[in-house]
Amino acid sequence: MPTSPDAAKIIYAPDSGDTVHSDQRTRFLYVVTNELRDGQVRVGGWDPAKLPPGQYTIRIYAADRAGNTAVAGRDLPIVVH
Repeated sequence: MPTSPDAAKIIYAPDSGDTVHSDQRTRFLYVVTNELRDGQVRVGGWDPAKLPPGQYTIRIYAADRAGNTAVAGRDLPIVVH
């Protein structure tokens, strides 16, 4: 994670966190339209209402510093009416 003071607030969604000091489980929720790449964070956005009607697949790309990438559970089919 970059050292920018706002980086974690941009990448992680509200209610994310490490709960090692409580009995709650640790969970990390991500804002999928925002991006962390090459040490830089960027606020993104997406408005599916601007797409023509049809069937689409949303695919996420997620990787860690070691180069491990997500290969399962990364596609979400949607229908725009």
